[in-house]
Amino acid sequence: MIRYIISRLLVAALLLCGLITLSFGLVSLLPGDPAVALLGEYATPADVARIHAELGLDLPFWERYLGYMSRTLSGDLGHSLFTGSSVSSEILTRLPNTLIYMVPGLALALIIGMASGTFAAYRYRRFADKAFTFWISILMAMPEFVLALVLLFVFYQQLRIAPAPIGMLSSAQITPPRVTGSIPLDAIVAGQWVRFRQSSAALSFLS
Repeated sequence: MIRYIISRLLVAALLLCGLITLSFGLVSLLPGDPAVALLGEYATPADVARIHAELGLDLPFWERYLGYMSRTLSGDLGHSLFTGSSVSSEILTRLPNTLIYMVPGLALALIIGMASGTFAAYRYRRFADKAFTFWISILMAMPEFVLALVLLFVFYQQLRIAPAPIGMLSSAQITPPRVTGSIPLDAIVAGQWVRFRQSSAALSFLS
């Protein structure tokens, strides 16, 4: 069992390095100059050279790749070109609200998947098993964004049991003071129960 876990971890590490390498290579092969894209088409050669130096674009490909890998594996994801903050802090800022959506979704998927798998195994090679296999194959082959649009159309547009796809709060609603970074939890801490109910509607399908 331990050997299996170690082998899976090694495979995951190799896949991660492969994905990092692939993403870096594809971005490097894109046509155009990132410095010109940032500064605009009327940028002066001096400004373009300055951005090249700041971003390391004037270095050879392999030198940029090795620096990128070392920084990424050490946890340094760079800084946002729009906010100036570190990418890690930007991710951590949005992580609580992401987990609020992700954890219940994974729990629901686990419950439905285990129940469906058990039922299909109990009805092995019967109509129920074949029907489950057929529909699961369709769902697995369907792009996630297409499935999301279909679910929105059915549950929001037609059945009216899902909240509007505008996020936890609309732009007209004031968010509670930031404490944890999660809007529902921050609403509880601030005692803003109306905001908690409104922000939780996207999770519970209550409007």
